[in-house]
Amino acid sequence: MTFSERLKKAMEKHGISTAGKLAQLSGISQTMISKILRGDASPTIQTVESICVALGITIEQFFSDSTTEISDAERMKAALIRIGAIKDGVLDEELIDAFVGFLGNGKKLFG
Repeated sequence: MTFSERLKKAMEKHGISTAGKLAQLSGISQTMISKILRGDASPTIQTVESICVALGITIEQFFSDSTTEISDAERMKAALIRIGAIKDGVLDEELIDAFVGFLGNGKKLFG
């Protein structure tokens, strides 16, 4: 199975129907996502990692034929790494506190 075929399958499985949505979630340009989906470009390992984080799966899960889902803890760790709250295995507690405070204010504003 080609990378683009795997990506299309993973997007469908995770309810992501457009290149634009995947671009928004992954931080990769929509143009690059579209090229990858067409098979016109090969992603770097960093791009693959960003796509997998956006899909909520590990790189190993992406390339395996397993249907094993990522745990909530793994999903949270991937999200924290993505926002820069974990660098080199170290948790930035100030960033976490700011993020939790933001979430708390958001609940008050929208809840």
